[in-house]
Formats: sequence, structure tokens, C-alpha cells
Amino acid sequence: MKKLINIFTTVAFLSQFANAQLEYSQNNIPFRDLPREHDRALTVLDSAALDSFIIATMDQYHIPGVSACIIREGDIYWSGVYGYSNIEQNQPVTDTTTFIIASLSKPFTATALMQLWEEGLFGLDDNINNYLPPELQIINPSFPNDSITFRQLLTHTSSIDNDWDLIVSLYSWGSDSPIPLDSLLVNYFMPGGNYYSWGPFNNWAPGAQWEYSNYALALVGYLVEAIADTPFADYCQENIFTPLGMNETSWFLDGLDTSNIAIPYSYTNNNYIPYQHYGYPDYPDGQLRTSATQLARFLTTYMQMGEIDGIRILDSATVDLMTTVQYPALSSTRGLVWFVFDHNLPFLGTRTYIGHAGSDYGCRTEMFYLLDSENQFGITLLTNGESEGGKRAIGDQLAIFGFLSQRIYAQNIELSSHFMQPDIDTLIITTQFNNPDNHSFSANALITSIDSTIVDSISLFDDGNHGDGQADDDLWGCFIPPVSSETEFIVGVSTVDLDSGVYFSLNDLARFTTIGPVVYEDLDFIGSDTIPNPGEQLIFRPVLKNDGSMATATDVTAELSSNDTSVFNLVAMGPSWGDIVAGETAHMTSGFYMLQILDTCPPDHDIPIQMSIASEGYFFWCDSFTIHVFEPVGIADEGRILPNVYVLDQNYPNPFNPITTIKYGLPEGSKVTLKIYDILGREVSTLANEHQEAGYHQISWNATDHSSGIYFYQIQAGEFQKASKMVLVK
Repeated sequence: MKKLINIFTTVAFLSQFANAQLEYSQNNIPFRDLPREHDRALTVLDSAALDSFIIATMDQYHIPGVSACIIREGDIYWSGVYGYSNIEQNQPVTDTTTFIIASLSKPFTATALMQLWEEGLFGLDDNINNYLPPELQIINPSFPNDSITFRQLLTHTSSIDNDWDLIVSLYSWGSDSPIPLDSLLVNYFMPGGNYYSWGPFNNWAPGAQWEYSNYALALVGYLVEAIADTPFADYCQENIFTPLGMNETSWFLDGLDTSNIAIPYSYTNNNYIPYQHYGYPDYPDGQLRTSATQLARFLTTYMQMGEIDGIRILDSATVDLMTTVQYPALSSTRGLVWFVFDHNLPFLGTRTYIGHAGSDYGCRTEMFYLLDSENQFGITLLTNGESEGGKRAIGDQLAIFGFLSQRIYAQNIELSSHFMQPDIDTLIITTQFNNPDNHSFSANALITSIDSTIVDSISLFDDGNHGDGQADDDLWGCFIPPVSSETEFIVGVSTVDLDSGVYFSLNDLARFTTIGPVVYEDLDFIGSDTIPNPGEQLIFRPVLKNDGSMATATDVTAELSSNDTSVFNLVAMGPSWGDIVAGETAHMTSGFYMLQILDTCPPDHDIPIQMSIASEGYFFWCDSFTIHVFEPVGIADEGRILPNVYVLDQNYPNPFNPITTIKYGLPEGSKVTLKIYDILGREVSTLANEHQEAGYHQISWNATDHSSGIYFYQIQAGEFQKASKMVLVK
């Protein structure tokens, strides 16, 4: 699939697909290899929506051009090109456009060296000085007796420093660098050299630590020259590029049609600013230029253990070695140049990938493939902009699209509730399936407790008898029977393609809990004014309770909302309750909420507030409460609003468990008696029996020691007497 889309004419509404990211700041220094982010919320997209997502992300993150490929089963399954390679000349990106790929160059350099290793020309743990000429001997002066080895160069553990100031100072703008590779290395590594004063070594011994080093890979390129007795670029052309059919790939500008190379851009002051094409003397670590489709040939070769179209450039055992972490104690992700990393994506879960990323002026790139023989896919992604966040967002969406393509998988999964009362509730799971080839299949819901002590598989049906609507309506469902334990559960769905026999599963599609429920208990107002009136801004903190009997609800947070037109704004300021032990009530450990009441709020009005309550970021429980707004009628007395008449408000919350608040207003100082009676008229509590000043008052009643039922509260103030009903529910 080939696409050419002009991002600069895209309508604005497509930005809804963009994934919000924080831009990665590098202080304007190009870093040719960057770590990956984790855990961004993404959406399964079809091909058209994927196009829209990429376009909107480019627009949001100011990426001029993109070229990308998805590889499946040894072929390019999908490819897309977007935007411009040259904005000034209105030149679009095509599938033959070449980009500078920055640190994606390093796996090519390592491949060249490992081809020579396969010939038995050196050992990975040999001292590299045995293979270098006398005028270039690599010795860390702080550790002169410690050898630097080939394996250390390839794993960034050689103690060779990565001096960005020197690297940047040697860029050649508008041309390849005039400085030969051997001259750079001699002047950098040898005492008395022009660049030696920059400090080529760290103050730790070779093999003792890990630090990313471009010059270590430049040295690998020179070792290829020294061992093969052939210029490095010529060796790569003969042994990698030509065999793989990468005819538009070159280490130097001199070997390419520069009109077909994407111009690198920065985005500054709302403008795309072009860089000149550039070169640097340490070119084996980042100067390769190629297209996304040609890069896909190289990545496919690694995915197929060193072979493509009957052409083998590496033995399978060598590929396995290069994609195996070498020094776990020093770097848990570094093979021989390749990264071996775990990455968590929605629907896919945490899986292991092999890959590399690249970053340079006007360039962000990546390539990676899933290390899973049953579900293997690969991604190549080239851009001529400087947004790391935008590139990663696109790369992750490509990964999800590539992983799920041609699979039967669950989509639009729904739970009848995200909370189950232990030993009581039954939960219904319903879902639809993506089945592009309309194959016959079976499906199961995978239910796993968060601590993996409970693992179950329940068959899904489309028979109309399992909460799934009508038979054969493409809605599948199953029942989860009551469970006894209080814990959190993860829901996944597996399928078996009955035509091909392929098993496929997606994990963590939904979650539910049997902990709690966590419910609203009371309300704390912050400040001296605890009587809400029209036009006021309230600051408050809800009190919550874990109504469960055993398990703690951890890292509790909540989102509040109201559809009341009297509410101008309801803002959360970092609210958190921390962990709430079963049976306990918890006040907020940090944060608060602010609510602005409109001046036009009607008198004696209840504002309903809905609460969505979460644990560890997952929303499991819902509750509600009301904030009563009193009528601001009366005269000012020392800054207070006084009512003109006696007022007894309805208690809130109502029904309640076990605490409720009663508010009342006195237009003048009065002897106040406030009592609670049960449904038989028996007095059960006296809340007030004293003289009180004019103004608004509130008293809370804790009914912990009383049974569920109907109660009445009655006020006597001067000649005023009134009673109201309330309901205690436990």
C-alpha cells in the first residue's frame, strides 16, 4: 500500500487523533540514539484512521515528512509516505526518498565487522590494538594495562568518551567531511593529536561501565577497513548494500542524487527552518542515507536470521549473538549494537523487541521488530523533523497496526460493571471481533488476578444466551460467576483461527475489582466559609471509605463532574487519598477540588456531583453526593450573610451511611434544640441544646451505632419548629 498525503492541506479536525506527548529536549545537541518511552494510551486503527493519525501527529509535532514500512512474513505488508522532503520546492516524500538515518547506521557498521568475525579474522574479546596500526593504539591512560576489546566497542562499555562538543564542532555543512576517518581517530585517541585535549576516555576502566559512544562505533568502522584492507564504505557496498539490493544507500552525499534526499528541518518560531545536508568524519556511527523501503530489506534480513531472498549476509548464530544482551549487569538492553528492550503497548502488553533509534539535526528515525516467531512484524520509520515524541507516537501506532493486522482479535470489549461484590455479583463480558478474512474461530475470556493467584479461561459465545444480545449478531459474551477473594482482575481475550489453527491473544483489555467498593463518605470544606452561596468559589475535599472487608484499595484518586448548569467550573488540583484500608475512612492525603457557583444559581439548590473513583489509575467505582447552596438573603453582620427567616435544610447525603450533615439558618440568636427520632418516635440523639448566634449552622450526625431505617430530625428555635425525614442505609 503506497500513500502520498500533503500534511499542510490537512483539515484541523484530524488533530483529534494526535497522541499528546512531551517533546524530548536535547539542548540542541544531536543525540543519535535515544531510549524509548512506555505506556502511552493508543487506539486500534484501521488503515484510513492510521493515515489520519500520522498526518495529525506530524501536524501537531511539526514533522515535515515521514516514510514508513511495516514488515510481515518477509515482505513489506504496508508502507506510507507523508508530507514533504523539500518544503521550499513543494517536493513530496516518495517511497524512494532517502533520509539520513543517524544511529540506525550503527547496525550496518556492526554487521560489516561481524562478517569478518565469521571468517575467523579476530575474536570478540581480543585486544583491538592487535589489529590497529602502530600510529593508532587505543589506550585509556588511567588504565594502561586494561585491553579494549571488540565486544566492548559493540556494547558501549569500552570507556571511550562521547564528547558532543567535539562531535558537533566537526560537522561539515553542505558537504561530506573533508577529514578522513583515520585522521580523525589518530588525532582524537593519540597523545599530541589535534583533538586529544578534548579527552577521549572516561575515568573508569574498560568493561566497568556503560556509556553510549559514537566514536567507539567510528572506531569499529575503521577496524573493518584495517582487517579487510578495504575502505569501509567500499566494503559495505560490496558485502551489504549490493547483496541486499540497496542501490539507493550510501555513506556519503557523493554517492547519491542529492535532489532525492529529504532536507532536514528544525521548527523554530512557528517556521520550518531547513538545514543544509551535512557530513562528519566519524561517519560510520550515523551518516548513512537510505529509504524506508530499502531499510526494510536490511531489517527483514535480521528478522529472518541473516537471510533474504536466498541471499545470506550473516549466519543465524551470529544474528542470535548480536541480538542477545551481552553484559546484563552493565546494560540490560544492549546486545552487539542492537537494543533488546521490553516495551509495553495497550492491547499488546509488554513484549520484547530488537531495534535501534536515531537522532541528528533534522532527523528522528527508528527500526525495530518483535522478537516473537508466531507474531513477528517489523517497523522502519524515517522523518526529517526533530520531534522525538511525534516519532515515537507514530512508531507505536505502527506497531499496534502491524501486530494486529490479519489477526482475529477482540475489539470494543465491555464489562457490565468494573466492581463485583465478592460471593454475590455476576459480571458479563461482551465483545466484538475483527475477523478480516471471515474465518471460523473460537474465543475465550482470560481472567487473571493481579497477583496471578487466580487464572481462568471462560468460553465466549455468540448464541444470545450469555449476555450477548441475539444469536449470530457478532456480539460475543460470557458470564463471570461470583468470586470470593478481594483483589483486582485483568481481562484478556484469546482466539483460535479454526481455519489456520493460529492462536492469538490480547492481554489487559479491561480490568475489574472485587476490592471495596470505595464510596463517598463526607465532605470537608477548606476555609472559614462552609456555607455555599451563589457566586462563591468552594474549595473542598471529599472523604472516602473502603467498604470492603479485607483488601486495601491502593493509590486511590477520583474524577469529579457535574452537569448542573449552576456550576461554572469544577477543577481538580492533584487529589489523592493514598491507600485506604478495608473498613476505614480516609481524608485526602494531598490536593483538593475547586468549584465556582454562578451568581444565577437558584436559591435553596442542590448541586449533584458525580464521582469516578480509581485505584492505580483504573476507574472501578462510582458514587455521588450533593452540595447544597443556601439562599444569600439577609443583612450583613460582621461580614456574615444572615437569613431573614428560620431555615432547616434537607440533610445530605440522604440516604447516608453512617454520617450525614444537617444545615439550618437562624435570623436571630435563639435557643436551639436539634434532636433525632426513630420511626417509632423515640428520641435517639440530641445534636444541639443551647443558645446559638444568628447565621447559618451545620451539625453532623454519626449513626454508626444505629441500625438501618427511617429517622426524623427536628429543630426547635424560638417559635420555629420543623422536622424532616432521612434514611440510614448500611
